[in-house]
Amino acid sequence: MSFGGCFLIHDARPEPLEGGFPGHLVIIAFPDRARVRAWYDLPLPTRRSCLCALRILMGSPS
Repeated sequence: MSFGGCFLIHDARPEPLEGGFPGHLVIIAFPDRARVRAWYDLPLPTRRSCLCALRILMGSPS
Protein backbone atom coordinates (compact mmCIF):
# COMPACT_ATOMS: atom_id res chain seq x y z
CA MET A 1 0.00 0.00 0.00
CA SER A 2 1.26 3.47 -0.79
CA PHE A 3 2.15 6.11 1.82
CA GLY A 4 3.73 3.44 4.01
CA GLY A 5 0.39 2.02 5.06
CA CYS A 6 -0.30 -1.66 5.66
CA PHE A 7 -3.51 -3.54 6.28
CA LEU A 8 -3.90 -4.86 9.81
CA ILE A 9 -7.45 -6.07 9.17
CA HIS A 10 -9.02 -6.26 5.72
CA ASP A 11 -12.55 -7.34 4.79
CA ALA A 12 -13.40 -8.66 8.25
CA ARG A 13 -17.04 -9.27 9.00
CA PRO A 14 -17.47 -8.24 12.64
CA GLU A 15 -20.11 -9.75 14.88
CA PRO A 16 -21.57 -6.76 16.76
CA LEU A 17 -22.68 -7.50 20.30
CA GLU A 18 -24.60 -4.22 20.53
CA GLY A 19 -25.99 -2.11 17.70
CA GLY A 20 -25.21 -2.67 14.07
CA PHE A 21 -22.11 -2.58 11.94
CA PRO A 22 -22.66 -1.77 8.28
CA GLY A 23 -20.19 -3.28 5.85
CA HIS A 24 -16.76 -4.72 6.44
CA LEU A 25 -14.02 -3.75 8.86
CA VAL A 26 -10.72 -2.46 7.48
CA ILE A 27 -7.88 -1.20 9.67
CA ILE A 28 -4.83 0.37 8.03
CA ALA A 29 -1.66 1.30 9.94
CA PHE A 30 0.50 4.23 8.82
CA PRO A 31 3.91 5.24 10.19
CA ASP A 32 2.79 8.78 11.08
CA ARG A 33 -0.07 11.27 10.90
CA ALA A 34 1.43 13.10 7.89
CA ARG A 35 1.20 9.97 5.75
CA VAL A 36 -2.38 9.34 6.87
CA ARG A 37 -3.30 12.87 5.78
CA ALA A 38 -1.47 12.48 2.45
CA TRP A 39 -3.41 9.26 1.78
CA TYR A 40 -6.70 10.75 2.98
CA ASP A 41 -6.28 13.85 0.79
CA LEU A 42 -6.24 11.72 -2.38
CA PRO A 43 -9.34 11.97 -4.58
CA LEU A 44 -12.04 9.73 -3.13
CA PRO A 45 -12.12 7.13 -5.96
CA THR A 46 -8.36 6.71 -5.59
CA ARG A 47 -8.49 6.08 -1.86
CA ARG A 48 -11.46 3.74 -2.12
CA SER A 49 -14.92 5.20 -2.25
CA CYS A 50 -16.24 2.30 -0.18
CA LEU A 51 -14.97 3.87 3.04
CA CYS A 52 -17.91 5.15 5.01
CA ALA A 53 -16.11 6.19 8.21
CA LEU A 54 -12.53 7.01 9.02
CA ARG A 55 -10.96 7.34 12.43
CA ILE A 56 -7.33 8.24 13.03
CA LEU A 57 -5.78 6.62 16.09
CA MET A 58 -2.31 7.61 17.17
CA GLY A 59 0.08 5.44 19.15
CA SER A 60 1.07 1.82 19.06
CA PRO A 61 -0.12 -1.23 20.95
CA SER A 62 1.91 -1.97 24.06
